[in-house]
Amino acid sequence: MPTAFVLSGAGSLGSVHVGMLQALFERRITPDLLVGASAGAINAAYLAGRPPTTGTVAELGAFWRSMRSSRVFSTSPASALVGIFGERPNVALAGPLGGLLSRLLGIERLEEASTPLHVVGVDALTGDDRLLSHGSALEAVMASSALPAVFPPVAWQGRWLVDGGMAGRTPIWTALALGADRVIVLPAGLACALPAPPRGAVATAVHALSVQMQQRLVGDLERARSDGRVMVIPPPCPVDVDPSDFGHADALIARAHRAAEAFLDEDAGADGDGDPAPGLTLHHHAAPAAA
Repeated sequence: MPTAFVLSGAGSLGSVHVGMLQALFERRITPDLLVGASAGAINAAYLAGRPPTTGTVAELGAFWRSMRSSRVFSTSPASALVGIFGERPNVALAGPLGGLLSRLLGIERLEEASTPLHVVGVDALTGDDRLLSHGSALEAVMASSALPAVFPPVAWQGRWLVDGGMAGRTPIWTALALGADRVIVLPAGLACALPAPPRGAVATAVHALSVQMQQRLVGDLERARSDGRVMVIPPPCPVDVDPSDFGHADALIARAHRAAEAFLDEDAGADGDGDPAPGLTLHHHAAPAAA
């Protein structure tokens, strides 16, 4: 029974996947197929070129722990002004992120992956979903992670592609269409409402896309309620980390691991009943009482 792992994205919250993957691999649950979008494309591409072991996950965790916002969203007042006044379509530079990813990925081309890999992008001009299965792995991941207005669109076979998180449908349906008999969804979105608005243009853009992706994921899971092939690993909750803040990977990984362990050991949702999107609907947490 081919098992697909579907990894959604949400900026820095992509580190949540590491804890989930650790719990899955410890239980010898591994993918026969990987589908990723946005930050999920980064993690999927990393896994696709390496053996599905806890050691591989540990190395991926080290990558996320080393990340900082300044390394991902590399910009300057001059480059931001050039973007704002229309000289180019982005305010951040793609080069530094591309350099990080070129050292991370273990494959040069998507079709070389030891575990079949598919990356989701979006046509910047038409809004159509694009499934990337052949070609440069680095360019595919960069395209799927190209947050509009923050990073430049990526040229791909005569098209300009942007962040796969903007796709009209989540990768769940893509995995089913590719022949998966079981789809395990690893969400890394932001279901817990932030206590205050993000600060800065980049943070606001990342947060807005994360909320949009989360809403689409919940909608797709509602439609797949009766499909026993889909299982969702619940993310840690509560989470009040801005998706543009890369300084909390260690805590997020540990919490995601504990949450996934509890879910998998209880075999929650195995009968297809109950909430198809556990903890994924946008919700608020009460503010802690004043001392």
